[in-house]
Amino acid sequence: MTLEEVENKIKAIQYILENKLISSDMEEEAQSDLKDLYQQRVNIRREEPAKEAAIHPLLNPESRHYEMIDGVETITRMEQMYSGEELMAWAAISAMKYRLRIGKKDDVMKEARKIESYEAYYRYLCAE
Repeated sequence: MTLEEVENKIKAIQYILENKLISSDMEEEAQSDLKDLYQQRVNIRREEPAKEAAIHPLLNPESRHYEMIDGVETITRMEQMYSGEELMAWAAISAMKYRLRIGKKDDVMKEARKIESYEAYYRYLCAE
């Protein structure tokens, strides 16, 4: 399956879940399928050369809760304090943490977006 096909299936299942278009007994199966598709997407992306632009995936000017008292974003301060290798380890561990607990704390789609953002940050660091 191509990345585009996986992305389309993810979008379709997300739409179905968000709009509650299936019965509650089918929802668990759909969430399981979604987890599998997220993993497929990660595997495909690992096999393909990085095509992403060098846009910082964790900086979000609209999210003021990550801004420290001196106006510096938390991730920016972390980048000043830690080496690239340490930040890569942190990103990989953070992504794995969300993978291992997906669906147990927050909404599956919200946690999947977090996984994707930490994995994108890892790739961002690799490209530097």
